[in-house]
Amino acid sequence: MGILLKWTSFAKRVPKRGNLCIITLPKFMAIFFVQKELILFAFGAMIVLILLLWLIRLEGKIRGLYLGEEGSEETLGALSVKTEEARKRVGKLEILSERMEKRISKSVQGVETVRFNPFREAGSGNQSFASAFLSENGDGVVISSLYSRDRVGIFGKPVSQFTSSFELTEEEAEALKRAAEKIKSS
Repeated sequence: MGILLKWTSFAKRVPKRGNLCIITLPKFMAIFFVQKELILFAFGAMIVLILLLWLIRLEGKIRGLYLGEEGSEETLGALSVKTEEARKRVGKLEILSERMEKRISKSVQGVETVRFNPFREAGSGNQSFASAFLSENGDGVVISSLYSRDRVGIFGKPVSQFTSSFELTEEEAEALKRAAEKIKSS
């Protein structure tokens, strides 16, 4: 339904004519409708102007950053210095990490002990032992202790790459084998 406004000095409703309804309004109300539209237009124009100014300012800041204005150049320079310092620290940490890995691979990582009774007829129990201490590379030592009522003997045999250049007893070989399995399984 369309509405047609007609300005007159008094308000009066005119009967419908088809789809069109003619409403007559006093002149002061017509001015109100015109002013309302003008106010809305001015408000919208002001918002567009503010957004346009904000966009121009933002574009200027971005250009300044790329072209190297005074403040942004200092900022980029400081960031560059901090980045270089961080790279140096990372390099030092990598060297330290490599050193630690070398030390760890040389440290004792597999320890196993086998207890036994070498003199069954003496009845001294399982007081004797053979212990293997190995690094990740299989280097280390096998230490044995033979206990009897009269004396105690302690023996050490070096190990290199999971083997010893000295002959190992059955118990020492068992301790070495268990320690090697422990290292290889971890």
